[in-house]
Amino acid sequence: MSEINNEFLKRIPLPKKLSKLFWDYNFKSLSWREDKDFIIKRILQTGDWESIKWLRKTADELAIRSWIEDHHGRGSDSRRLRYWGLYSISTIKNSTYG
Repeated sequence: MSEINNEFLKRIPLPKKLSKLFWDYNFKSLSWREDKDFIIKRILQTGDWESIKWLRKTADELAIRSWIEDHHGRGSDSRRLRYWGLYSISTIKNSTYG
């Protein structure tokens, strides 16, 4: 999934439904390729369920888990950290036993 989707996403703009999360940036200038870390961070911190679903379709589960682990949940509240901690654990189980 990563290679095909990432190549495709390099060329297309982000969906408009994400624009409300990036109110403080020039949304049209954001690109998945150039701003991937920032986009993931913002969606994990403040995204609604629709934006999280988009992220899960766009980035594979291992990429999201790696991002969470690499950034130690910086900037997230405890409720979201617990959710993403459970998500991280479930992707480990699914990739190990699935």
